[in-house]
Amino acid sequence: MNKKWKTPEEKQELYRRIKEEIRIEDYAREIGLSPYQSAGSRHIKLREHDSVRIDADKNCFWRNSVPGMGKSVGKGGSVIDFALEFTSKSLAEVLSEFEQKLEERGYSLEQKPMYGYAKKRKEAPATKERLEGLRLPEAAGHMRNVFAYLTRSRFISKDVVQEFVDKKMLYQDVRNNCVFVAYDYTKEGQEREPVFGCIRGTNTERKFVRDVDGSDYEKGFFIDNQSDSVVITESVIEAMSIMSVMADQGLDYHTYSYLALSGTGKGMPIKTITENCPEFSRYIFALNHDEPGLNAMKVYAKYLREELKVAGELKQWIPNTPGFDWNDELKQRFFQKFAPRTTADIAAKTASKAPRRITTAPTGAAKQKIIEKQTRMQKDELERENGVQYGREALELEM
Repeated sequence: MNKKWKTPEEKQELYRRIKEEIRIEDYAREIGLSPYQSAGSRHIKLREHDSVRIDADKNCFWRNSVPGMGKSVGKGGSVIDFALEFTSKSLAEVLSEFEQKLEERGYSLEQKPMYGYAKKRKEAPATKERLEGLRLPEAAGHMRNVFAYLTRSRFISKDVVQEFVDKKMLYQDVRNNCVFVAYDYTKEGQEREPVFGCIRGTNTERKFVRDVDGSDYEKGFFIDNQSDSVVITESVIEAMSIMSVMADQGLDYHTYSYLALSGTGKGMPIKTITENCPEFSRYIFALNHDEPGLNAMKVYAKYLREELKVAGELKQWIPNTPGFDWNDELKQRFFQKFAPRTTADIAAKTASKAPRRITTAPTGAAKQKIIEKQTRMQKDELERENGVQYGREALELEM
């Protein structure tokens, strides 16, 4: 039976033992979640929540889709915090459950830890050494996959993509992934040092996204255009999408600097740019039009005002369609402008080019693939006719 009343020392010892001896990945399985570890990754993930990362060495977790506070990468913490986040149990219920688990293992407050889970694995020192510097993947000898993916699948402006390449902020690795690289902006007068990297797969049939080992989450992915306004997005591709929209509207996107957070839960760079870029007088949040994005914008706006005492202007640029990010919005506007308008049109156009007759109109994912293919074909045809990259329909951004 659990002892109902405990001294402060006993409570502190109970907390310590729970955090050390009850593994997050084991508890995740008990409540019906599916933890797994990808080859080459040092963190455990959850199939049901792709923004969650579990550090097995430290027995802690964080959730990139939910903003964290202080130095936290995202909302997270110990196994106790994990239980509170992913179950409907109260703190008292969680503590009672975990204490019962410890008692089943022979736990008592007088004993020393039985299992030694708090000890780091033998490979932990090597992991720490690996993370001291940014370990960028090997570059390929060409950029074909990257250009095709960003301009044809993501509809990013060719000029924007080329500018990233020229600034050495984008290259293709030997596995044909996009590798985005950001540089240290906190040290003036020194050679540019890469401090943050993120990788995006170019295979549209299989999503692959991760940050490069050794990335500095306090600095993030910052694109410094020496502006007094900064646009804050969730990813680099979303920042590139906004740049493409501005270019199409005839606006100079270089009048803004950009900060990509790599998820709503990685907000520490906001403090870093505030401290190192005092010229910023306007902060524009352009996060996703979903619950994590909308909540994060509120959290970070409050943080700027109350914690960092920022007196500058705070604004929001939100995609028009609920659930969309800026690249989704960009692609949808382009599809609406050039894609066939009705299902019958899609079937007719497809049937005229197919080796056999299509008797029923496609739906769902098949319809979307046909729309994207037709859109790319029309885009290429317009480019050949005009000799230039065809502009995208302008999204109405309040400047």
